[in-house]
Formats: sequence, C-alpha cells, structure tokens
Amino acid sequence: MNQKPIQEDKNQDYPPMNTLQFSSSYSSFETNTNPYVSYLNSRAKSHPKDSSFPEQIPTIIDMETGDPDDYFNVIELLCHPRICVKCITVTPGTKEQISFVRCFLDEIIIECQQYVQNVDHNNDMISIIERLRNIKIGAYKPDHNKNCLGGFFTKMYPNSTDEKYLKQGSDDFGYNLMHQCWKEYGNQLMFVTGAPLSNLGTFIEKYSHEMNEQNRIGLCVIQGGFAGDNVTPHQFRLSKFAGKTKVSTYNFGGNIKAAKTVLNCPFIDKRLLVSKNVCHGVVYGKDRHMQLKERLTQLEYARTTFTSQQHLSFIGLSLIFKGMQKYLEKNQDGKKFHDVLAGCVSIEPNICIFKRVEVIEEKNQWGSKESTNSNTFVSIAANLDSFFDVMMMRGYL
Repeated sequence: MNQKPIQEDKNQDYPPMNTLQFSSSYSSFETNTNPYVSYLNSRAKSHPKDSSFPEQIPTIIDMETGDPDDYFNVIELLCHPRICVKCITVTPGTKEQISFVRCFLDEIIIECQQYVQNVDHNNDMISIIERLRNIKIGAYKPDHNKNCLGGFFTKMYPNSTDEKYLKQGSDDFGYNLMHQCWKEYGNQLMFVTGAPLSNLGTFIEKYSHEMNEQNRIGLCVIQGGFAGDNVTPHQFRLSKFAGKTKVSTYNFGGNIKAAKTVLNCPFIDKRLLVSKNVCHGVVYGKDRHMQLKERLTQLEYARTTFTSQQHLSFIGLSLIFKGMQKYLEKNQDGKKFHDVLAGCVSIEPNICIFKRVEVIEEKNQWGSKESTNSNTFVSIAANLDSFFDVMMMRGYL
C-alpha cells in the first residue's frame, strides 16, 4: 500500500511524518514490508458456507456503548466488503445495549430491503440481508444493574427502546458465542475488540482445554494498550504522553484478569494492539467530515451502477456521516476515533506501524517493552490519510 504524506489535523498534536519516515523508518522491526498484510491476506479465504462472499474475513466484534466511536466502528465493519461479521458481543450487555444493537441492525436491513424493491437483479442483496439477520448478539453480563447505553445512542435510535427490541435479549453469553464461531471457523476467525476484554478473556479461560498448537485463535485486533517513550521513537510521540512509559488504559483496566488472560494466551497467532499513544492522535473533525460529505456526494451519482455490496458500503458511510453530523453539533473539536482506527487496522494493518512487544503492567498502569519472540505488536504511529482512506472505503467503493 503506497503511503501518503501525513497532514497534521487541526485538532490533534500528532507530529507530521513524510512518506520516507513512515514507510522506511522502522522497516527493520521485522516487517518485511508488513507481515500482517500477508497474514491477513492468507486468512481472507472464504469459509465454504460463505461462497457468496469469497474475499470476506469471518469476524467477531466486541464492543461497549459508552463512546460513540464503538458504534461507528461496528457500522464500518458491518458494511465493509472485506469483513463478514458473524457475531457482535457487548460489554456488559444490558438489555438496553442489546436492544440498541438489534435496532441499528434492523434499520440497516430495512435500507437494504428498499434497494431490493428498486432493482431487478437482487439475489446478492437478499444474501446480504440474510447474512445480517444471522448475526448473533452476545452479552457478557446481561443482568448488569446499570443501563450502560450512552445518551448519544438513544438520540440516534429512539426506536431502540421499543418493546419489540427490549424483549428479545441476547442470543447467548458473548463468550459462548465466541466459542461457537471459533469451533466453526478456527483460526480464520478474526476478533476485533473495543471494550474491556471480559468476553474474549472468559472465552479463552472457559475453553482453554480445547486450544493447542493445532487449534488456535487467529488474529486479535485489540483497541488498548500503550507504547511509551521506551518503545515509541521521538518523532512519533504525542506531547500529552511525553516522558511516560505506563498509563492507565480503559479497555485493559476494565477487567485486568481478562486482559492478562488474552495477552498471555499462547494459542493466539497475532495480537495487534491499537494503542492509546496512537489513538489519541486520530481525530475526526470538521475537515474530515467535509471530506466524507464530498465523497458521499460523488458516490450518489454512481449509485445506479453499484453492486449490492457497494450499496451496503454506501449505507454504512452514510450512517457514519449522519452520526458524526449530530456529534459535531455539540462537539466542534471533533471525535477521537479509537475503535474505528482498530477496525480499519483489521482491514488494512499498513495504516499503522507496529513493534513487537511484551505488555507490562503495574498497579493498573500499562506499558510495553520490546520483545524478540512475542506474538503481540503495539502501534507506535498511524498514517492519518491512509486511515481515512480505508475508513471511507476508497478502493472498494
């Protein structure tokens, strides 16, 4: 993937990088251009049951609903042509959270159904609708005694409080659904997490007796962790983290035991940590919003030629635009896209530079130290233009 020069966003303090710095500075940290891309591509083979989506990667998304960018990430992955979402697990997974997920899935399906009514050849879209309907929704702790659904979401989807959604509940515990998907897809299954690692950690702990060198978990893209001054070169450091080697990180600190279970599991092929030191420099602000608006305007003219998958992708981008339009009305400084960055890394790892590390923790302060033999890689920089290109599905739509 050819890297574009970084343009410094108005609302973040990420040091700008030129093409040479980004593409070659850390090529020696065992990249061979980027092993994660070839790793992903080697896994992007369809499961036999998914013959209608030959290039898609079976994926589980683990989310929470305190921050709007979890929603934007799920929409991105649901509608991206490289990803086939099999299951969405929610932490903690209250009835309000599960109802919200069912509601926005339903509204995407309704948009797809309108397309079916307007075209003659709609078998592909019917397959997509069936795929969306078959997505399982899991909860870590469905009897959690707090709502846990942010006000932004209820404003976006007021219908999510309807009884028809509330009474459905989850399909199972999230960690059990992870196990079911893993049994079906093995290490072809990708996990993308944007929440405390309760579901993934419990899945590993509960079913570790089934894991061995032949039965492994594949790629886990985890939003969390931190790469401090001992790992991140000077030109890639955010000023807010200057001098730090450990910080608190919500998704690891939210369930320390589960985080350590995931990070120490010997049967995970690759862990890519999309870390706090990088995420805090990735902001969707007014400039990026205008870019997405212009892209949607251009795509509108081409909609009559879209495939069914391209139409789904257009729906996804439109939902992200609609959501950020509402968000920016009250938050003019923009939104850090922590989870969306992690989601886009699962599609195109080359948007970040990673280092092989071992994660360290002391009193719920998390950091990294370089390693020569771990399966864990932490982000130290992101190419902002490349990230937003992936997010806007350039090259696919």
